[in-house]
Amino acid sequence: MLHVAQSIWETGSQETNPSDFTTALQNSDLCQFAEESFLFDLWGAISDAKQGRLKKVQEFKEQF
Repeated sequence: MLHVAQSIWETGSQETNPSDFTTALQNSDLCQFAEESFLFDLWGAISDAKQGRLKKVQEFKEQF
């Protein structure tokens, strides 16, 4: 599953808009993930990451 996520990220990081991102995924081996509403959400996350709008996750320390 990590390979799928990494492939989607790599595709999205190379595109500059959601239309090109959608087309790139539809024309790839990842086409089974190319449902429009899912791609819209993915593009939002990729765009936020590219623009630095995501907060860094602090390290989780489990306490028992």
